[in-house]
Amino acid sequence: MLFSKLIRTRRLSKVGMNCFFALLGIIPCPVLAQDPQMPRGGTVSVTIAQDVVVVPSKLRLTMLVKVESRDSKRALQTFHEHQERVTNELNSLGAIPSSVEFSKPMINFGIPGVDDPEFARKQARQQSAQMRNLNPQLARLPALDTDEEAELPSIYTASSKLTAEWALDENSDDANLLLPSTIRSAIQQNDFKGKSHKVVLNPEEQQLILPLTGNFSYSSSNRVPEIQLVYVARLSEAQEEDAMKQAFKKGQTQAAMLARAMGKRVAGVRSISSSSFLQPPSTLRNVEIGPNGQLVVGNARRDSRESIQEDASNHTLPVAISIQFEME
Repeated sequence: MLFSKLIRTRRLSKVGMNCFFALLGIIPCPVLAQDPQMPRGGTVSVTIAQDVVVVPSKLRLTMLVKVESRDSKRALQTFHEHQERVTNELNSLGAIPSSVEFSKPMINFGIPGVDDPEFARKQARQQSAQMRNLNPQLARLPALDTDEEAELPSIYTASSKLTAEWALDENSDDANLLLPSTIRSAIQQNDFKGKSHKVVLNPEEQQLILPLTGNFSYSSSNRVPEIQLVYVARLSEAQEEDAMKQAFKKGQTQAAMLARAMGKRVAGVRSISSSSFLQPPSTLRNVEIGPNGQLVVGNARRDSRESIQEDASNHTLPVAISIQFEME
């Protein structure tokens, strides 16, 4: 009896296991569905740039204005007086009143014509030593490498960046071409730069700084462009829209060619974006005058819709669009 019960129990267990595996076969396995956002035929992307010819409408002046004094308060007062006079002169020259702008003046204290006195003195000592080695007769002259050096004369400077613009004549190309020379002549005759407000050094002071200013690399005036006059052309919204339409047509043609190369065809636009390429002027160094006379390399704030050139012609701005097409 006991043996028969064991047999029946084993048969039931075997039947239960078979049922269990049968159920496992019925349970569906997970299936990875294709992303509905991704086209089955893939995509093709193109970027097209369309050049737009723009006509200059303004002439822009940028220059450094600087006055000097042996007293800081007097330097600032002299600058404000000079600023008022220059503003009146610019208005009489026909500058757009709202465009005349002076940056906030900066007051500096230093040796006239020498940016780094310690470096300049070091170079002067080395040159003096070399000259003495080459010519023994110079040994009788006062040396520049003594420990007791005379105090160099120092002055205060108040400087600012001046910006002004003139509207160009739509009916006279000759007048627009002559305008820069007219402005440059007025700047020189009326001393816009402030040279008449330079501190006059006495002969003893000039003798002290002469060895330090012999190398032009020490002089900030050698590195800063005194005057920048450029023609400014601006891209209008209508011009940009028309350029986008032309670029889109070119993009469609190029995308169709790429799709055919893959044995497919373009189905539709998946995404599109636009941007105007920022290009530095081709005839200008990519620098600008800072508020203290230093050179500013590049300018991230420059308007990408503007074309700036020293030349009145050949102004172009590229308008670019990027398109992604679906394929099938």
